[in-house]
Amino acid sequence: QCVHCPEQGWTGVVCGMDASCCEEPGWVAQSCGASVAPTQPFYHVLPGTPERFPAPEAGENLFVAYVPQEQLRACSAPEPGAGGGPSPVDHPFLDLLFY
Repeated sequence: QCVHCPEQGWTGVVCGMDASCCEEPGWVAQSCGASVAPTQPFYHVLPGTPERFPAPEAGENLFVAYVPQEQLRACSAPEPGAGGGPSPVDHPFLDLLFY
């Protein structure tokens, strides 16, 4: 599923889901806002905005967003870039998870 996060301005691909947040309540309030209910579904998303999330140096972790359902909007899969180039959702884990 391709999703858009208007609050953070990126489009990504869902790669996992938890029926409710698996983080501590303090993390939810700090990361998502005090009004976000931890009982809603939370999604693991591979954001595809390389300029916003630059490629990590060797040995660093790659960014995987953990986002509450209320902050995501479903979107259609993006078209490949001009000239048949890579799609706007480009993340190094895509080839590992969706081959």
